[in-house]
Amino acid sequence: MPLPIPDHLFAAIERAAAPINSRERPRFFEAMAVELEKHPTLGEGVVYRACANLQRTFSCEARREVERTATARHLERRQRRDADDW
Repeated sequence: MPLPIPDHLFAAIERAAAPINSRERPRFFEAMAVELEKHPTLGEGVVYRACANLQRTFSCEARREVERTATARHLERRQRRDADDW
């Protein structure tokens, strides 16, 4: 069942989703819906806390992915360099 969210709170959620990778935004909105369904009353505090927590979660996931990719590239370069040295 859709949550009745006032326009100004929905706008806040959209703003919170803006820095999230566009491929991850649907997951962000799904996680937001799950989080907001836990609360009988939706107010600004509930929405803003949920936004902050989920932004951290999704930002940390993105950071880990970047670090994993960067590490993989670094290791590939090192292996190529080591192979060239032989």
